Amino acid sequence: AALAYRDNRVFWIGTTISSVAQASFLVSAGWLAYEQGGGSGTGMVAFATMFPFLLSTPIGGVLADRYDRRSIVLATQVFQGVLALLLGGLELAGLLPLPLLIALVLVSSAARTVELPTVGAVLPNLVPPRVLLNNLSLNSLATLGSRFAGPALLARVLALGGAGAAFMLIAVLYV
Repeated sequence: AALAYRDNRVFWIGTTISSVAQASFLVSAGWLAYEQGGGSGTGMVAFATMFPFLLSTPIGGVLADRYDRRSIVLATQVFQGVLALLLGGLELAGLLPLPLLIALVLVSSAARTVELPTVGAVLPNLVPPRVLLNNLSLNSLATLGSRFAGPALLARVLALGGAGAAFMLIAVLYV
């Protein structure tokens, strides 16, 4: 029922693709970290992925309450796309050491922690209250489904073109 509303449908498609890009980003970063540093590299990237959620999520909530939510979502997605493009370019050029990868993953995850509460704050404004639960369920489906769809989409790209090509595809998804 929530997809019957045009603005919500457009927003849902965009955030679904963004969630697929984010899940793909995490898999690609982990893949590259493993290639560069083995299990310890993968662990450091996993830490860099999750650490910002401890600190930045409340900041994202404050920003969502004080500023235009649409602009915040767009800015964070563009920023994450640019970071994916930068990571892809650096990796394809052979200029992406593990410490820089970890730092850029940390920055990307911080952007995601600002985006997520903002998306949550936008959802109730896109549909009438009677279909809000349906809208929240669709958003959860997109977020959780992307954890399967992202890696499934990227597996072949990672195997054939490596992490650099995968980051380039992720940048396209953010667009």
